[in-house]
Amino acid sequence: MTNMSKQNAIPLAILSTVIVGSGIAWLTVRSSSPEKETAENKNLGARTRDAGEGIDMEEVKNRLQRSLKLFKTTVVQLQTIYEKYGRDLIVQLQQIQQESKTIAATAKEASEEIEDTVQTEGKEAVQEVQKTKDEAKQSLSRDDKNQNSSYSHNPHGPFGSG
Repeated sequence: MTNMSKQNAIPLAILSTVIVGSGIAWLTVRSSSPEKETAENKNLGARTRDAGEGIDMEEVKNRLQRSLKLFKTTVVQLQTIYEKYGRDLIVQLQQIQQESKTIAATAKEASEEIEDTVQTEGKEAVQEVQKTKDEAKQSLSRDDKNQNSSYSHNPHGPFGSG
């Protein structure tokens, strides 16, 4: 764990201890104050005093110390995990982000080229098909005229005399 992390963890543990201790002290003072108390409040105060007497302060202190140690251990382990994996993951994510940008740029260029090709080559192809279609119509029209003229010259039809 870095020096800065240790410095941050210690005040946090002290602050937690102060808050818990303040709460216990407040309850103790509150329950023993000579204010006008109802029967219910007196009963609650007595129960609190009894509970306070039943608390082993040494045990509470030991538990807080164990909790602090566990907290410190957790912080150290998280720091180790970050140092071991976190930096590599960040670098890899940055690489993926850069590659994604490159892929997107390439895809955009390809789509623009496809669009240009479709517009120019596609128009030419449509014009060529239309031209071929028109020529085919003209050719069929000439063939029909030639067949009609052959019927008109031969009174027996296309197969001769019958």
